Amino acid sequence: EYARNNDMKISMINGSPKLSKSCSSLLLEELKKSINEKSVSNFDITNFDISKHALNEIELNEVTNSDILVVAFPLYVDGIPSHVLEELYELESAFSGNPNSRNTVLYGIVNNGFSESHQNKNAAKMLELFCKRSGIIFGQVLALGGGEVIRQMLESGMPFLTAKLSYIKDDWNTFVDNIVVKRTGSTLFCSFKCPTWLFRIVGNSTFWNKSAKENGISKKQMKRRIISQ
Repeated sequence: EYARNNDMKISMINGSPKLSKSCSSLLLEELKKSINEKSVSNFDITNFDISKHALNEIELNEVTNSDILVVAFPLYVDGIPSHVLEELYELESAFSGNPNSRNTVLYGIVNNGFSESHQNKNAAKMLELFCKRSGIIFGQVLALGGGEVIRQMLESGMPFLTAKLSYIKDDWNTFVDNIVVKRTGSTLFCSFKCPTWLFRIVGNSTFWNKSAKENGISKKQMKRRIISQ
């Protein structure tokens, strides 16, 4: 157990563009539970969802006066989603103008739809550069593969870190341990334990083909390519 610290304030930003339950939102819910389990008393944790609107002036002030900031988002084009990037620009200015932010530590959770977690390396580096520009401390990034699989399993009621989600356990515990004591560390790459060929088959049958059918798109149309002349 870690020492009691009633003054420790944590801000969590859900950077998923989804209005409904997303992998990022579900992971932040689990992170809050894990943090409270690691401490003698609950930390002061506030969640912010930027899927509908950016942080207002009051919320920006609250975030920049936090001891710890956790940003969770899905990988978009090997980087940060545009609406999250816009928010980071706003936070950069807010952090830079707040002398109380020098000891704020940022942690990131980046998930992608591939089985391989190394796809998140550029996004992790972007968060590190954001910290340098903002004058805050870069803590660590948890890079997860199989984001959509994680979401489906959690939504189905599977207990976190068990069964097919056990591949996250070791890196998750390291990540949480570092957060509660504001420890820094290198990026934790956590890939989904499944053969790539099988991952593609399951993804096609349970997601892509299903989504195409719901939107009136045939498999032939999905395979169309733009050929330059």
